[in-house]
Amino acid sequence: MKRGVLVWVSMMLLVFVFSVNNQISGEESSSTEEFLKKYALAENFELGIELTSNTPTAGDFSAIEKYYFTVAHTINQNSILKFKTGLLEADYEDNNVAVGMVRANPISLSLIMGLSHSDTFKPYCGFGLSHLRVFGFDTNLPQYKRIKARSTHGHSLTGGIKYISAKNISISLGLSAEAYRSFNLTDKWGVLPTRSVNVSHWSTELNFSLRF
Repeated sequence: MKRGVLVWVSMMLLVFVFSVNNQISGEESSSTEEFLKKYALAENFELGIELTSNTPTAGDFSAIEKYYFTVAHTINQNSILKFKTGLLEADYEDNNVAVGMVRANPISLSLIMGLSHSDTFKPYCGFGLSHLRVFGFDTNLPQYKRIKARSTHGHSLTGGIKYISAKNISISLGLSAEAYRSFNLTDKWGVLPTRSVNVSHWSTELNFSLRF
């Protein structure tokens, strides 16, 4: 954060020097406005929440729910670094029988590229890396209560469109494919067989953010 503040102050000083130089040289004020638009907004942050609708791509889970808190940092006019973390809950099935719920903390970091120079609507695409920290398995079946789940990692591809309002509120709607490495559900007593499961899925994402 301190580095961001220093960069912002440096940019403001550059804008000031540039403006003074324009007044001295008699250049038009449009040059200053263009400079501001191109450089002075390069340190924006966005804080938001993300709601998703998910479709598992493997047969191990019947339903997946995710809730995200998001932080985005604007690198330049057309690229954003986005961090997401939250809660993932996946309903596990064994031979089409509902068994229990895997609870995990997904963490991802994505590079998002804007596909237009519009200040209002921006189509985008991106790539991200993810880590899924599994912290619990809930079930009402006694034979599954001793199952432990390992954590895993993966990657994602995303695309969509983003709307930026004049009041620094942004709304984005996107589609992403999230692929995770299979992880194990292991019986710590060694009675039940180890199960290799996959939580990969498609997601439709709706994000509401406030820009700073």
